Amino acid sequence: MYSSTKMDVLNSKVAPSCKLVFETSNFSNTKSSHQRVIDSKFYNHQVTLVLPYNSKLPTDIARLEEQQMVYVLKEVQASQLLDKEFVEAFVKRGKLYIMSYGTRIDSDDCLAVTPTGKLILNLTKDTYEELGLEGKQTQFSKHKPGKYVVNIDMMLDCFTPGRKYYDRILWCLKDRLDLKFDLLVSWVPHDDNICPSSVAKYFESKGIDAIKVPLIKRVQWLTSVKVPVLNSSYGTRKEESVSYEELWEWLGAMACGVDMSEASADSFISTLSNPNPSVNCPRCCVLHVSGFLTPLAVHWLLKYLRSEIENTKAGSWASLTVHGFLDSPVSAGTREHGFFQEGDNTYSFLTFANMDYWLFSAFGSQDFCQ
Repeated sequence: MYSSTKMDVLNSKVAPSCKLVFETSNFSNTKSSHQRVIDSKFYNHQVTLVLPYNSKLPTDIARLEEQQMVYVLKEVQASQLLDKEFVEAFVKRGKLYIMSYGTRIDSDDCLAVTPTGKLILNLTKDTYEELGLEGKQTQFSKHKPGKYVVNIDMMLDCFTPGRKYYDRILWCLKDRLDLKFDLLVSWVPHDDNICPSSVAKYFESKGIDAIKVPLIKRVQWLTSVKVPVLNSSYGTRKEESVSYEELWEWLGAMACGVDMSEASADSFISTLSNPNPSVNCPRCCVLHVSGFLTPLAVHWLLKYLRSEIENTKAGSWASLTVHGFLDSPVSAGTREHGFFQEGDNTYSFLTFANMDYWLFSAFGSQDFCQ
């Protein structure tokens, strides 16, 4: 009955090459792409939940802290990530998420380790030439000709001490050029009996402080909000439902706290207004969760959102928007992420009580659609 359907790719009026991809499906559909989309977005810094008709504080959200452990490490040598002990214990026995912290993808040296075992170095031209490892010019070289990407597969059998492939990489990163980064780290072990904090213990045994990074939660309660009327079967404009373009704009305004009431129609700050048809919602909860959020945390939040919407009145809906880091070295999977005029790296799920969902994926001018 349902199938994942790709619809329009919208181009931004500000940056013509910015794109918005819209899909519709059902969570019970075997071809649903929701699992793949979440799992492919490794590095996220904020999730925003919009819960119309929600009259109570989502108390279960406190359990999100139990889903992941995140640490910040200072001045870590890139060569330390190549240690055989580290690779065997964490790269090969779990999903490891590492991203350089405080670096800008358009002008700085950046590093990432993906849960698929790839070490990715996004380097300036000077660093790349001095390092001596084989790589390639960034696919966005038209705008940033001075950036290069080096991909190292730590899962290969030849990635072990004594093998030519491994020894050359170690020599370049340790003896030829000693690159150091501040890192955000999270590890999800394959074995449930192993604590995710083991990765922090490992670095501390090497003399590196591992500082736990908490999630920051902020709740907004909005009253008498005009909420768009939606029909899960529609994506285009109908008399009884707003279009997905109008809803995407409304969600953005809600996340930013923009007043879209009739009283603000003549505002010099914003000319946005509520789309029609809409209904008055007595109370609406907008929850922001910020930090370093892995796909595991996003899966938990989406499951939580679906359970919440099942307990509300028929015809209602709720949304979850995930913001990836603007300066992440990758966007989806190991696809290169760039930053020119913007670094959009966002997706949203709009869920309905009947398990239908709408999926919005926003790509910047430097990214390709999935």
